[in-house]
Amino acid sequence: MISVCLIVKNEASILETCLKNISKYFDEIVVVDTGSTDNTKEIAKMYTQLIFDFEWCQNFSEARNFSISKATNNWVLILDADEVVLEANIENLRKMMKQNPLKVGRIKRFNTFELEGSTQRYIERVNRFFDKRLFCYEGIIHEQIVARNGNTYKTFPIEFEVDHAGYMDEVIKKTDKLNRNIELLEIALESAPKDSYLHYQIGKSYYKGKNSEKALWHFKKALDLGIAIQYEYAEDAVESYGYALLKCQKYSKALEIKRYEEFFGALPDFNFLMGLIYMNNAEFDTAMRYFSKCVCEKEGRIEGINSFLPMYNIGVINEALGKVYDALQFYRRADGYVLALRRIDALKTVLKSEYQKEIAEIQELIEANHLDEADKRLKEWRMIDSDDEKILSLYGIIKMIKGDLSESILLFKKIVEKNDKNTDATYNIAFAYECMEDFKNAKEWFEKTLEITSEKELREEIIDHLENLKN
Repeated sequence: MISVCLIVKNEASILETCLKNISKYFDEIVVVDTGSTDNTKEIAKMYTQLIFDFEWCQNFSEARNFSISKATNNWVLILDADEVVLEANIENLRKMMKQNPLKVGRIKRFNTFELEGSTQRYIERVNRFFDKRLFCYEGIIHEQIVARNGNTYKTFPIEFEVDHAGYMDEVIKKTDKLNRNIELLEIALESAPKDSYLHYQIGKSYYKGKNSEKALWHFKKALDLGIAIQYEYAEDAVESYGYALLKCQKYSKALEIKRYEEFFGALPDFNFLMGLIYMNNAEFDTAMRYFSKCVCEKEGRIEGINSFLPMYNIGVINEALGKVYDALQFYRRADGYVLALRRIDALKTVLKSEYQKEIAEIQELIEANHLDEADKRLKEWRMIDSDDEKILSLYGIIKMIKGDLSESILLFKKIVEKNDKNTDATYNIAFAYECMEDFKNAKEWFEKTLEITSEKELREEIIDHLENLKN
């Protein structure tokens, strides 16, 4: 009922993983080889007998159309060798085929890439599922699905997800993919010099290859030639131009991107870019306002752009402004993002140098009964290290003095979970239970303290407590 079609060339290192996952869901896999010199075809034979040779003619669409012509089913799903199926709801596919016979299905693709020392994922929907009797491919590279009758068509999402590793630096370098793409796009541009889509795609290739100057020129050319806002790639073209301006350090010029806000202002990706632009122009309040707008339920095209990425950048701004505790708060809200964790560790290292002095001052505040001020300063230190035993202990004492005995017990028990030999914590738990007149638990914790301490004065004090409890 559904055929999966791939075109491949020298994919021996990755093809088996791809085909192994596909074979879990589909019975028919069509593999078209465009001139492999490794054992790509031998690997393909492990999973399908439908393997065909195609003489490469510098045209991806012709190869794609050849592959779908070899499918025995009308409905085809197009995949690449560097895509691994993460999730596939076959029942949903069959259902959507019947409900959308004249439309094209869009899979969800996670593009893994490297940015500033961390791995991130760019999320997109791409057209890949259709009836081959109604649709085919056009374009020598970055081929597009078109209706055979020339009409426009509608799309629909399907419950199908793939992971794409083709944008990783190592893969790009190994396959020389970007240079090949640019060469083919330049050939196409010779016959269509005013094609904004071709300029956009050339810009994307240069940007991935870290040639920001050339990328910037082509993105600007694409926008100058005019892109209808309703086009699928319009938002990405605008944002790619903005990121290229930032890479080229043209910060004030990047402010021009704001004119597209009327079209894309409700989208987290656009707001995140605007946050970065204002951040680089030192307009920090405006930047934080845009980053805050990103935090929403609407999914962005970059993973985390509606959650941990804006939180991280607000943290960076606060740190730059010297608001260390505010910075820590936002870094912690970045939900384990690796760059945020690095900043937390760095700030903890810096602030820990003040730790002993600060703790001594907080102890003095407690002894002078300035509990609110001590509480406030401890809260700031808990943002630095929420599990520090000394901080938890002082916080527990404040709660005990204020009469919040239950909360005090919870704090001291948190210490004991980490260090069951901490006699200060076990003693204070016992004392809090005694104050609550929970004598059973008080006795248990006094006895526990007695077991683990050899300090003479403390042992005598505990024995007195135990005697009192008997009476």
